[in-house]
Amino acid sequence: MYILTEGTEAQFIWGQWAVPVVISEMGDDWISLRYPLEEPIGPGIYVDLQVQYDLFRMVYYYFTLNMPRQFNDILFLRRAASRTYVERRQAWRIVANEPVRMEYGENRISFEATLLDISSTGAYFAVEHLLPLNNPLRIYLPMNGRIYVFNGIIVRKLPPNPKLGIPLRIGVRFVNNPIELRNILVQFLWSRIREIYRDQFKELYPGAENRPRKKSKGIIQPDNNFYNGSKG
Repeated sequence: MYILTEGTEAQFIWGQWAVPVVISEMGDDWISLRYPLEEPIGPGIYVDLQVQYDLFRMVYYYFTLNMPRQFNDILFLRRAASRTYVERRQAWRIVANEPVRMEYGENRISFEATLLDISSTGAYFAVEHLLPLNNPLRIYLPMNGRIYVFNGIIVRKLPPNPKLGIPLRIGVRFVNNPIELRNILVQFLWSRIREIYRDQFKELYPGAENRPRKKSKGIIQPDNNFYNGSKG
């Protein structure tokens, strides 16, 4: 039968990465494996497991449940509801309403924007002036009492709707940021996702909150004072 079992070899596929892994443990709708990358990853990220059988390849869609501290730590995955759901939401987003400073161009022209929501891969901002697609930006984000500078590019423009009070918005993808900076962001997302999406975890993946605690030694629990006052 073409089913996953403990010891099954697969390709772990996330973004541009495709690396070999071996399934360590299995439950009714979850698996664990050794995280194969140095790139930080947290909960709410959708990944594929590709298995080569004798006559065909099978792709299984999964959802990360924890945050490995480092390469080779245990990563828990739960089966995603469907490919459609995976394509619709590549990373869970955290709603915010925070003023931030941004810069663009070689002369670093500065302007103010409002952070609307953020994920491990990018964010949406309300802005007053439209910038062209693929325009590089520097984004000054407050974290734990400090300001961190993220590099990004504009990948989407959303027109305003004055009648509904909806401002002009841009979608930004984070690019070319050092691993230490990405890790700080993932730690924040981990702490906030556990709080904000508690009900969604229970609804989509019953029992996710009851996984054995001894399996979660790699989880980092940062202070929850990032964007004080913001609620998802």
